Amino acid sequence: MPRLLARQSWLTRYQPGELALGAAYVAAYLLLDRASKPFEAYDGISLWYLPYGLLLAVWLLYGLKSVPFVWLGIVLVDALSGYPVNLLINLLSVVGFALTIGPLARLLGLDPRLPRLADVLNLAVLALGVAFVYGLVTVYALVLAGILAPEAVRAILPVWWVGDLVGALVLTPFVLVWLAPLKRQDLSLRELPARLAGPLKARGAELLAQALSLPLTVWLVFAVAPLHDWHLFYLCFLPVVWIALRCGLPGATLAVVVNSALIAGAVWLTGDRVESLVQLQVLVAALSLTGLILGQQQSAQQQMRAQRETLFQALNAAHVEIIGRLTAALDWRDGHTGDHTFRMASLCGAIARQLGTDAATCERIGLAALLHDLGKIGIPDAILHKAGPLSPDEWAVMRRHPLIGGELLRESPAPVVQLAEQVALTHHERWDGTGYPQGLRAEEIPLAGRIAAVADVYDALTSDRPYRLAWSQDRALSELQRGSGTQFDPAVVRALLAVLQQPLPVPVALRSDLEPLLAFAPRGTPAD
Repeated sequence: MPRLLARQSWLTRYQPGELALGAAYVAAYLLLDRASKPFEAYDGISLWYLPYGLLLAVWLLYGLKSVPFVWLGIVLVDALSGYPVNLLINLLSVVGFALTIGPLARLLGLDPRLPRLADVLNLAVLALGVAFVYGLVTVYALVLAGILAPEAVRAILPVWWVGDLVGALVLTPFVLVWLAPLKRQDLSLRELPARLAGPLKARGAELLAQALSLPLTVWLVFAVAPLHDWHLFYLCFLPVVWIALRCGLPGATLAVVVNSALIAGAVWLTGDRVESLVQLQVLVAALSLTGLILGQQQSAQQQMRAQRETLFQALNAAHVEIIGRLTAALDWRDGHTGDHTFRMASLCGAIARQLGTDAATCERIGLAALLHDLGKIGIPDAILHKAGPLSPDEWAVMRRHPLIGGELLRESPAPVVQLAEQVALTHHERWDGTGYPQGLRAEEIPLAGRIAAVADVYDALTSDRPYRLAWSQDRALSELQRGSGTQFDPAVVRALLAVLQQPLPVPVALRSDLEPLLAFAPRGTPAD
């Protein structure tokens, strides 16, 4: 009864998914051991020992929890291979493995996710270091048990070490990169098909070409007589390098596994034996390490680009929010309800689009137009809110607001604020050079300023004011056409006419976010 309770206690330490993965590991370990048999240089010592790569990856992912499954895999391999099953030797092998991998991994600071180039190199060091200790312990245990002759040790150990290193470089990174997200629950099995479908849909043709390049290259090297006779095995590097540079570490690990399997299959089919196998062993090790290094570097660059894009989007969102809140504050003080500013900004973006401006610039022009009257913050309330006509002196003060707005926005590193400075400074300039504050003419006026001038006047004419009712669209357009070539850029006026034939775009996204603020804006009588 106590034994049963102890067994139940041991089993309850594992989640059902972990037990299933443990069983899958044992099955895969046995299959890979069988696949390595054709490449044995000595009985039981393979030049490409892939089970070691699987063992190393599972240990890095699960630590001591993997001990029962590792031990079971080793015992079953011995049993199915016809070797005498020695549970003590098997246990010593697992203990030697356990006492080496944990301390060495911690000493190297190895991250199993392989996010850095140092982790890829440390994985190779770890694989060789653990294989060194694991091989020594196992081989000398076999010698002590009388199973292996002492004089065979010097010949067997180098083959053991390099064979394990090749297995680790081929298989361990693949398992870590592709199965670690499942272990960390960053990705579920249900989500895996959708995750894979995205790249296939976006780059299906390229991925197909990359997949076909692997068997094609191996076929050329092993089946075409001149290439095979010249031992041009290094040509197998080319598709792996291509995939690594295009697909990063996930693609590189998959390419290394597939390419190694194809090379192994070609060796088996062509009947090449130890002399070629030793060359190919070095080739596969070098190919794997090269592919992993290139893939990791490409993944790091992709991650940096993604981080820059995320930072850019966050910065852009901050600019948008600040501009929107400034706009709400200005409309609060100026007396607008906010409708004029946001309608005018939306119209600016639509006109820019009609003129053939790219989408990003259209968006920036729309945002910049929100601050076209920022300079009115420096105009006294007595002038800004005066209900009647302004005196000449008051007009002189009012005409300073473009300069004030330009000064407030000056020397910003942000493109949208730089554009807002242009709009604030030039939206009262005239095509014929009689505007203010700088007297610019024609194309001396920046495009954003010319667009803002037309959109500002059109929206002001078609909106109600305390001192007049809104003009009809036809009357407002007639006024703009009358000023075309004198006050306004004729091309911008034509673009406005074309825009008004279409449904107007939804106003800037800020509009809904700031609606609660704008609802409290006073409804005074701003001076235009």
